[in-house]
Amino acid sequence: MPCLSQPDDGTFAACLNTELNQIWDREFRATGGRYTEARLTVGEERTEDGGPDRAFYRPRSGVHLPTRYLDAVHNAHGPVAQVVLTFTMAHESGHHVQFLLHPRTGATVNEREAQADCYAGVWARKEAEAGGLDIERFRAATNAEMDRLSTYPDETATHGGPDQRLVSLDKGLRSGNPATCDVGQLTWG
Repeated sequence: MPCLSQPDDGTFAACLNTELNQIWDREFRATGGRYTEARLTVGEERTEDGGPDRAFYRPRSGVHLPTRYLDAVHNAHGPVAQVVLTFTMAHESGHHVQFLLHPRTGATVNEREAQADCYAGVWARKEAEAGGLDIERFRAATNAEMDRLSTYPDETATHGGPDQRLVSLDKGLRSGNPATCDVGQLTWG
């Protein structure tokens, strides 16, 4: 994957954001939908809630990779940090897809997070089919990051534990079909 060869988080994230947007644009067009690219902010100083090191998505401002989160990922994962970030960005882009499909929904936070993990798997499958991602390396890095994040009690309450999250990710990885990620009111079509 050419993005993984980028020298810094900013150029890496911009490259990966382009790849994510290309795949989701194709998926939307295949069903007659219209995809609008997600904005990306890399390296801001504050997180969504001023709390722990987390990436996040907001409909008006897009995907955010705060400095604190990037530092934590590099410290925890070293040479595979950018592979970890592929999962993070794919998950947060999954929230963008949700927003485009369902700008107003009564879905639970757990349903939204499970679907975002599944959408990350769909994207990874498409990227691997195009020769741009090693699935086993991606899944191993994702599992390591899910383990790290599970040390935050509020993270497991909203996202589920690593085993639950891998079930959702694997559903998308196996199928490559966004419709398999349907959860409650959150449907693809």
